[in-house]
Amino acid sequence: MTPRNITHSTKARDALVRGANTLARAVGATLGPSGRIVLIDDRFGRVVATKDGVTVAKAVHLPSQEEQMGASLLRDAAIKVAETCGDGTTTCVVMAAKLLEEATKLVLGGADLVKLVREIEDAAGCAENLIMSRSQPAIGVGWDQKIANVSGNHDPRVTQSVALAFDHVGANGSISIRDGNTDRIEVDRQEGFRIERGHFAAGLTPESGLIELEDALVLITNRTLTSGVELIPILQSSAAANLSLLIVCDGLVGEALETVTGNHRAGSIRVAAVRAPGFEDRQWDMLHDLAVWCDAEVQDIATGRLDAAKLGAVANVTQDRSRTILRNPIGQNVPALTSRIKNLESVRDTTSNEYDLDKAIERIGRLRGRVVEIRVGAATETEAREIKDRIEDALHAVRIAHRDGVQPGGGTALLRAAHWLEMKQTLGAQAVRTALREPAAKIARNAGTPEHLAPMTVAIDLSWNTGCTADGEPVDMMQFPDPTAVVVGALRAAVSVVTTLLLAETSITIEESR
Repeated sequence: MTPRNITHSTKARDALVRGANTLARAVGATLGPSGRIVLIDDRFGRVVATKDGVTVAKAVHLPSQEEQMGASLLRDAAIKVAETCGDGTTTCVVMAAKLLEEATKLVLGGADLVKLVREIEDAAGCAENLIMSRSQPAIGVGWDQKIANVSGNHDPRVTQSVALAFDHVGANGSISIRDGNTDRIEVDRQEGFRIERGHFAAGLTPESGLIELEDALVLITNRTLTSGVELIPILQSSAAANLSLLIVCDGLVGEALETVTGNHRAGSIRVAAVRAPGFEDRQWDMLHDLAVWCDAEVQDIATGRLDAAKLGAVANVTQDRSRTILRNPIGQNVPALTSRIKNLESVRDTTSNEYDLDKAIERIGRLRGRVVEIRVGAATETEAREIKDRIEDALHAVRIAHRDGVQPGGGTALLRAAHWLEMKQTLGAQAVRTALREPAAKIARNAGTPEHLAPMTVAIDLSWNTGCTADGEPVDMMQFPDPTAVVVGALRAAVSVVTTLLLAETSITIEESR
């Protein structure tokens, strides 16, 4: 058995708290528009300079295993907020550290631990309800850019790329992120139905690697095509109408491949082929999406012979090694398309599964015929990866802001909640109020405000949105909005991890070999 170190009671809790505070100090340095840069050794002889709280949190590894346990609990809770809300990591960490500090003082002062935890949870629940009740819809011009600017850490490259993407596809459109071939961010806005697969039949591929078809019929099947004979009526129908042909299938082999490539080389008909997207149930759904989009039918294994009457038609097909894009369907069944989009929107609005949500959004974007690809390049691979993370965060933040609304940023919403909690006189509420004020105070300190003035830098008044800068100038904090889900998610995660740490009586770590 591997030897284990077992630490109990105050000693265990103190080590966990030290680790959490160490993480909070490193991550908190990045908070706000004036947040500081953190330098990280990536273990490959390179130094990463970042203001991204998630990146900093992931890089913290402490020599003491007990302290690392506390840091890891706080880090994992904060990262979960970012994964579900697109932002909020640093706010969560800063709030949790302050709440932990205040609660620990109360416990050392003789407060009943279990009662204190209940009071903290009660006060946090009240604050959460108050914040949600003041959520404002993110409707109108400019909201996407404002939200992306905050979530993207005020990087204009991130802000502009995300705003351009949403301007093209809308709040729930299909946006993908890829590695770029340059040292900058490029936004490729496309019209049409995109399949994330390229050509796979060598005999149909020109040396340039780019295939373009004009006025093409579309054969859609989940079958692997093997027989050349059953394809002849399809090829004849295309040739007779002087139209090109796109074959979407699970595979094209043997006589079927020879028949298609032979006709293509002879010049009697221009043909392109793409492997059906997805797998199993996902493939079936995506093939039916395409069929509805271009007014075709999916010819499955059970239908027997291929039927030329079930082909769709599009004005243009572009295909390269990695993707196929169909544009301008001919004879689209609009009622069927509208119905399918509504069904997917219902899935999007009700599912709690992140994967299902992403797929529903992706399919809606394809059916609407508008897609965006953000290609991220940078001077180094490490920088590109960090930028991609912030773009993903900003995309997610914009989407949930459209779903759940926004709050004034800069910690203002949390400050207002702290003001409302003045009526609750419990020790737990006292600790929560102090924690709610900390994000705004930390932003002010990072901006250069003296420590003793930092808690007063954002005014609490009846307009709800108004704050002030470090030098006292008024500012509308809705210019820096936070999605409501981010604010609430950060509060929930902070309270959850703090109550876990407070109730920890024993820590067990693996003894390091010497």
